[in-house]
Amino acid sequence: MNHLADFGASEGIEVPYVCSEMYDGEDFYSYPQRKGWDIASLSNGDLKGKSPDDAASFLQAWMYFGLLSYVLRPTVKSFDPKDFIQQTASGCRVVTTKKLGRYIVECQINAAVKMALLSNDGALEVSNYIAISHVWRDGLGNPAQNALHVCQLRTLQTFANQLLETEEESVQAVWWRDTLCIPVGDEYEEQRRSSIRNMRKIYESATKVLALDSGLMKVFKNSAIEELYLRLKLCGWMRRLWTLQGGVLAQDVYVQFSDGTKTLRELDNAAEEETLRDARGLFTRYSFLSKTCFGPFTRGQSASHENRLAGL
Repeated sequence: MNHLADFGASEGIEVPYVCSEMYDGEDFYSYPQRKGWDIASLSNGDLKGKSPDDAASFLQAWMYFGLLSYVLRPTVKSFDPKDFIQQTASGCRVVTTKKLGRYIVECQINAAVKMALLSNDGALEVSNYIAISHVWRDGLGNPAQNALHVCQLRTLQTFANQLLETEEESVQAVWWRDTLCIPVGDEYEEQRRSSIRNMRKIYESATKVLALDSGLMKVFKNSAIEELYLRLKLCGWMRRLWTLQGGVLAQDVYVQFSDGTKTLRELDNAAEEETLRDARGLFTRYSFLSKTCFGPFTRGQSASHENRLAGL
């Protein structure tokens, strides 16, 4: 478990490397048969004349290195079992997971690229999903790779589950986010541009669009409508070109506050009821922006506009 952060609570447990031969990289489930082991007998303590050291070597090769190989090989370009062995200062070899994080990140990137390619080819059909619209400078973007911190992923999953009212732990809401689903890197430039052009369809087809802004997420959703309205008008999400498409094309835009969400329509109606000065038309103002900025999309003249978006 030494791939996890070390907070100095303990020195950890060193597990010696005892394999007499490395896992062969072939089928995981048939490994015992290939190596002449009977699992039923081994489970009952019958080593069939073999030594405990032989058993330990077999089990580590199969259940540690074999399991790593089984999980990681299909999703990474290159799996090297030696990455999970290290030599201590005393010269002993032990198993380690220090480099596991790098493999997990590569799995995330490859999965995101595969999802993007399937989406572009029309092979991936999801009828009920959340599209997340956010401001990159708030810390939820990643120009280097299709990855986010685990804590951020958990938070986003919680938001999506709440928005789709998914209460069962076994049922997780499906959500789309540009940071994870638009490929990065020079080798994926064509796929990146294709994914950005496809964003219109993604926002239009989403069951709901969730708007995230760090400033709004510090405010209670039932705060005075004057405060909510002004914060919304002045927030980064409302003023960024990248988020405009999500606000314009969505069936429903849900704004995330510290304790829940409200739709743009709900906020506009509340502002109108309070008869605030210049309060009318928050939602209508987005419709106006839709006509002026995205009108060409609906008139079959979208190519130049989409190409400009692809260069952002």
